[in-house]
Amino acid sequence: MDLIRDQDTILQILNESDNDDDDSPLVGPPGVPSDSELDDNLEEDLVKNTDESEEKSSSSSDEDLNVSRINRYNAEIELKNMKYKELTHTISATSASEVKALLGVLLQSAAIKSNHLPTRMLFDTRRSGNVFKACMSAERFDFLLRCLRFDKATRQVRRASDKFTPIREIHW
Repeated sequence: MDLIRDQDTILQILNESDNDDDDSPLVGPPGVPSDSELDDNLEEDLVKNTDESEEKSSSSSDEDLNVSRINRYNAEIELKNMKYKELTHTISATSASEVKALLGVLLQSAAIKSNHLPTRMLFDTRRSGNVFKACMSAERFDFLLRCLRFDKATRQVRRASDKFTPIREIHW
């Protein structure tokens, strides 16, 4: 939805800039497209890219994050659940959209340079606003971080060759 809003804003700016120009067309060297042709191409590219990204975002979350990965997360959650007496939402199984939300929260905290703060401070509305609380509770965030595993058996061997191997296959 943000892409549509961004597209509308860009198109509005382009239309305003077309209206502000004087009526005399600028003539450039032969073979070089004019400004209006470039604007038309830009608008077509924006519409094309927006359509493609809408198609990608409309695909199911299970296709974006591999189902086997979600099953591994849920298996780790099941192992952690054995330590608890009651089953609550905080310790329930996860979904692809929730894993994406977790990764988004981690990226957001890094973007605002607060990734060194404890969870309680991140989720405090007086310090960080409602951004983090809108995604999930602080308890759920902590629990998912404890359960999150990108790989298991070959971790040491793969990590020796490439530090980003565990997360390289994640597609946003």
